[in-house]
Amino acid sequence: VGDFSDIPMKTGATVIVEKGITGLGKTRTIKRLMILLSPQVVVHSKNDTARWVKATQVRYLYVQLSHDGSRGGLLTAILVALDKAVHGTYSVDLPKKYRTIDKLIPSMVELLHDYYLGVLIIDEVQYLSLVESDHATLMHLLLLNLSNSGIPIVLMGNPPGFSAMADLAQFSSRILNSTYLHPCGAIDDDNVENWERVFEGIVRYYFLPESLSSESDFSFTLKLRSGGIPKCALELWCAAQRGALFRGRDGISVADLDRVYFSGAFAEIRPLCEGFAEKDPIKLMRWSERG
Repeated sequence: VGDFSDIPMKTGATVIVEKGITGLGKTRTIKRLMILLSPQVVVHSKNDTARWVKATQVRYLYVQLSHDGSRGGLLTAILVALDKAVHGTYSVDLPKKYRTIDKLIPSMVELLHDYYLGVLIIDEVQYLSLVESDHATLMHLLLLNLSNSGIPIVLMGNPPGFSAMADLAQFSSRILNSTYLHPCGAIDDDNVENWERVFEGIVRYYFLPESLSSESDFSFTLKLRSGGIPKCALELWCAAQRGALFRGRDGISVADLDRVYFSGAFAEIRPLCEGFAEKDPIKLMRWSERG
């Protein structure tokens, strides 16, 4: 790290929340955005105006919330991601120097300031890890601390994972923007553009020699059977092709999508797709609390 100005970064909360059910492409969306922010690391040469001799800046770090919702797991993930970006050994050196979590947190925040981190992206906010976890309260305090540190933060995950945060006025007041992703057609039936883009991407995963008979028929059936959830639609699409190959065929039909949809392998996720396709909240109640 170079000789940055001795003027510290301004504190203040800048938190963006992106939430939605599984399969909507939240992680893929943010990773595409990370490509736009590339290169991840920028080395600045001497700049008298900025008052530094040389500086290494990290534009973004992407981590996932620890599976058990522990602070130590998140801190380790952040330090490992930083090590990977700058080829350092902070994930080993800092825990040796600061033996407790409470001492490690401020030292890590200071380190991220030294690299003038542009944005910290924390993915996989889940109900089990951030609400039911034994570490939930301490993790909420850690995220609140990070949000006040002057480092822009993006939090991503399932809506129930943010349920406890919504009850904390301190955290709610620090959220700059909250984006809620929905399955295609779940909110606005007339907005077909989003599904058309999804289907355009799914069709690219067609590898059989026989051409599709009617893309419009496949698009209609796939949206109906998937409930507009991109991940479910892609699973149906790929499974239909595997089934056709197993049967010695060179192409698929709409019936192949239905065959997969009504199969036992798709039974667990079928009510979710039906719930959104039919706009039936009763079928979605199973996932209403835990996501």
